[in-house]
Amino acid sequence: MTAHDWSAQGHTNLPYAPELDAQYSAFGNGYVPFFAVIGAGNILIYGENQWSSAQAAVPDAVATFSHIHFTGSIPAQVLELTSTTNIELDGLMYHPLGDPVEYTVTEVSDDEAISATITGTELTIETTATMGSFTVSIQGSSSGEVLDYVISVMAVPSEDQTEAVINTADDSPAQAAYPNNTAPFSNSFADLGWTSFFIYVQDPIVSIHLTGTWTSVDYPSEGSLTLQSPSGELLTLFNASDTNPTALDITLYDFVGQDPIGEWILNIADSYGDGGHQMSNVEVTFNLLSEPVANEDLEDVASHIGLIDNYPNPFNPETTISYNVNYNENVSIEIYNVKGQLVNTLVNSPQTLGNHKVVWNGRDNNNNKVSSGLYFYKMTNGKYSGTKKMILMK
Repeated sequence: MTAHDWSAQGHTNLPYAPELDAQYSAFGNGYVPFFAVIGAGNILIYGENQWSSAQAAVPDAVATFSHIHFTGSIPAQVLELTSTTNIELDGLMYHPLGDPVEYTVTEVSDDEAISATITGTELTIETTATMGSFTVSIQGSSSGEVLDYVISVMAVPSEDQTEAVINTADDSPAQAAYPNNTAPFSNSFADLGWTSFFIYVQDPIVSIHLTGTWTSVDYPSEGSLTLQSPSGELLTLFNASDTNPTALDITLYDFVGQDPIGEWILNIADSYGDGGHQMSNVEVTFNLLSEPVANEDLEDVASHIGLIDNYPNPFNPETTISYNVNYNENVSIEIYNVKGQLVNTLVNSPQTLGNHKVVWNGRDNNNNKVSSGLYFYKMTNGKYSGTKKMILMK
């Protein structure tokens, strides 16, 4: 087994695993050992520098030579509403005895939003008019053995039903080669002070699109790019593999149907804690729903109107905010400025179900008059969270 394809040099008798080559290229730095465990069909079971982990992976590798196992994967499916896609399953699973694999659909996460059928080895998935994130579970069987597989499906509106909220960021701090960076540059937003932005629009998320250039000065495999949502969900967007500048063009559907309001944190992490990575020319675009469609994540809220409106708007010196309480839980009404800073908390207590009103007099929590401009008022009550805009004029 080799970690490089030598066939171009005439060495056609050397087994070659593309996965192993890619893994070693991303990991190897010449200073530590590299262990690999290969299963049937040149499947990379393990490739890293921990001998104990490699040893633990050996039974899984051995099993691939006598039992049904995976030989492929199916990427997450992004489908427009009321559309259909066909996926070929042949090559997803394999049994060493050579018996064909028969596939069946075992479950869909929401049979009112999507449907799935299999004819032979072709899987057909059809979406309805409901936006959201769903799953299709299938099972392959051969020679009395079975394997289960789950396919992610994102049902999203067409581009003409979305609006774009574009955020640009300054380049992250320039980096030097090890050991010349000032510590810490490891695993937190606070280390680099880079970067975050606030979203104030309540329209549900369809997708998030990030572009930019990643550069690693050295030890690229230690670096990664992460995105944290206002709710605290953390995603790894990119894992570096070499020192050549890498143009990133990433589309995320992990937050389909969710409320985007709040602070989003884009951060560079270094597993060794010594930095060496930089992002430049960054642009993050939130594609939000601009036309009403069914939304499984918002259906429960749709029948419960929380924030209604404030009147007058624009206003001076005060305005009345009307809202509806639908959950027997705490109610909060907060005022924020355009920087995302809390200005005043008007309500923070349990309230009776029904319609309510509260007056904001244009002052902060210290009873100081605030400057004229755009402000946001946010209501939270149980599963409901909503934000609207208002303008103070003087």
